[in-house]
Amino acid sequence: MGRLGRSWALAKSSWETLKADRELLALPIFSFVASLLALGVFMALIFLVDYESSTGLDEFELSGAGYVLLALAGVSLSVIVTYFQAAMVGGARERLTGGDPTIGSALGTATSRLGVIVPWAIFSWTIGMVLRALEENAGQIGRFVVGLIGMAFRVVTFLAVPILVVERLGPINTLKRSAELFKRSWGENLAGQAGIGIVSFLAMIPIIIVAALIGAAINPILGIIVAVPLVAVVAAVSTSLTAVYQTALYHYATTHEVPRGFEDAGLQSAFVPK
Repeated sequence: MGRLGRSWALAKSSWETLKADRELLALPIFSFVASLLALGVFMALIFLVDYESSTGLDEFELSGAGYVLLALAGVSLSVIVTYFQAAMVGGARERLTGGDPTIGSALGTATSRLGVIVPWAIFSWTIGMVLRALEENAGQIGRFVVGLIGMAFRVVTFLAVPILVVERLGPINTLKRSAELFKRSWGENLAGQAGIGIVSFLAMIPIIIVAALIGAAINPILGIIVAVPLVAVVAAVSTSLTAVYQTALYHYATTHEVPRGFEDAGLQSAFVPK
């Protein structure tokens, strides 16, 4: 099986697994809603702290307290996203090991791992902020290099959330463990990500076309209104498929046993000596 074929097979197996627990698709939606609420609360607090009616919005500037609130907002969003990712991984792991997950059991798994989720979320957010600061203050070549570092960090930490859920390691050990598993695959574990990315891209094409046609024929606002919920559904499915694939890949990498539903996906090819 070629790399493209394996990418498609892994994405298909992830989808077949997800179909058995469609209710888990609600978790990315919960994550989005919770993130919006948290962002709204922090933005309101920043506005209350730093807004001065005498200057108005045109000269709105953040104070020290405002920057602290902004940082807390970023950390909070990172924790929320990681928490619901852990819930998805917990639910997927339950299914792949023969269980029958529910939203409650998935959230329960994530809640029981808050002790490692929060430090990792803070750690990964901090790395992201440092890289962003370096990128903003670097030249063109520097921005390119920093961008590559950021991409490498995201790739190397692809299995971080399953590690948090199963092994409950601290941030540094999670990074080391994820890097260890990545080295064993030499990048072949990106096959599933490619497959999921292709599926998501193909699903977006008709949505964009329909929205553009509605916008041109009737009203642009109506086109956006039609597109937004459909894009949200595609994003939720893509996020869920990624969590399933992460879980299956981690399971095979650590046990050398092909999880249920991935027998014909060529998962064995993702971890071979180079």
